[in-house]
Order: sequence, then C-alpha cells, then structure tokens
Amino acid sequence: MTQPGSKIYKEIQSKDGDLFTIQPMLENDYSQCVKLCTNAFVKNNAVIMHLNIPEPQLYEHFEEHLRPCMESGLSLVVKSSDNSIASMLFLETFNIYDTYTPPLESGMQPLYRIGKKSYLEAVTKNPEILQAAARYMTMRVNMGATDVAYDGHGLGTQLRLYVETHARDLGYECITVEPISNATRHIYEKFEWTLLANVTLANDVDKNGSRPFDGLDEGERYTIFMKNLSPSPVYSKPIAWCVLAALKLGLVR
Repeated sequence: MTQPGSKIYKEIQSKDGDLFTIQPMLENDYSQCVKLCTNAFVKNNAVIMHLNIPEPQLYEHFEEHLRPCMESGLSLVVKSSDNSIASMLFLETFNIYDTYTPPLESGMQPLYRIGKKSYLEAVTKNPEILQAAARYMTMRVNMGATDVAYDGHGLGTQLRLYVETHARDLGYECITVEPISNATRHIYEKFEWTLLANVTLANDVDKNGSRPFDGLDEGERYTIFMKNLSPSPVYSKPIAWCVLAALKLGLVR
C-alpha cells in the first residue's frame, strides 16, 4: 500500500516478478535509508572496512551529511507493496563551490581528499562539465544502498537507470557519481557512463606521506562517472575557465 501523500514515479518489477514503486524519499524514510547505507558500507564495502570506521561513528556522519539530500526533494526510494524500503539513492544538485571537509574523527577525510583532487583533474580535462556544475545543472548521486533482503533482485540497478529520466525531467544537463564499490561501478559501466577519474586507492599517498589505503586490494578504486543528458549543452569557455582557476587557487571546493 502506498504511503499517504507519496508520489509514484514509476512501477518496476523484481527478477521474481514482484511489483515495486520508485517514489520520492520522505522525512519518515530518512532514518531507515541512513541505516541501510551504514549497514551496506560497514559490512560490504571493502574501502570503508579497510578504514575501520565504527558503525555508530559512520551512522552519525551519514545522518548529518545526507540530510540535505533528503531535504532537496531529489532523493529516491524503491518500496515494496507493504511500503518497505528495498533500495534507495541520496541525490543532490552538485555544488562545485562546496568547501565541506568532514571532521577528523569521522574517518572519512582520506576519501574526501581523493574526491576533491579527482574532480579537479576531471573538470580540467572536461571544462564543459565544470560549467554545468557551476550553473547548478548537474545532479550528483551521493550515495545508495539496497536492503540485503532484496539483493540480487535487480532493484538497485533499475533505480540507478531511472535516475537518468529523473534528472532529465528536472532539467539537469548531466549526472555524476563516485562509486567506491566494484559491484556498483559495474552498473555505470554497463549503462555506458563516461569514466572521468580512476584512482587506485592502494597507491594513494597523503600530503604528510601516509598511505591510508596501503594493503587494500589494487582492484579497489575511487572512480567518477558522468552521464551527459544534453546533446548540445550551453557552454561558455571563458566562464568555465574562470571557475576552474578559482578551483585551482583553492577559492572553492
């Protein structure tokens, strides 16, 4: 039964033929969605497991960090006929000007550092992407997870495919995502998203000389994928390079 006041974007079927619906994430879905993400990262994500971040600490970080995604009205959930959350995605408008760095105690600083460096390198090579972000026309897939009870049913894959329609309907020009899971990365490769960055985490060296991912399997990577939704994006090279210069000077992000 659909929750009162909720909107159904699309009906989908699991591999077993059961019906599910894609809906907007609501306030009363938020805690469960954060729990799903925390559980997935702590128990199934090799990168987070390597950083050895305690589950309560990771939940606290996600609970604070992901709230703007829910409040944006962009985030999505897949619900079963009994209104259980089977899969979800936290979505947001990509803010190239964001200077947020997580506190040291969160344990997430190494990934954020790599993310900022990787995005800078990616937009240097692809300034048209930078301009879309500078005009707030890029949707970002921040995080997602599927309940273990529904793993292998194809729901997470269908939800990620629907994001393209969702973003296009809302007028976005492109979408970005940074999967640090091999299984999730393969989805975007299958959908033929453009690979913008590909960092072998085991080779990462911090500015202080430390190697936070030393010993991690070399198959574990930090990647950035992009899907262009606009066949002829509005592009002004001078504006793009002005924003890029600000990024390189450390004035933004």
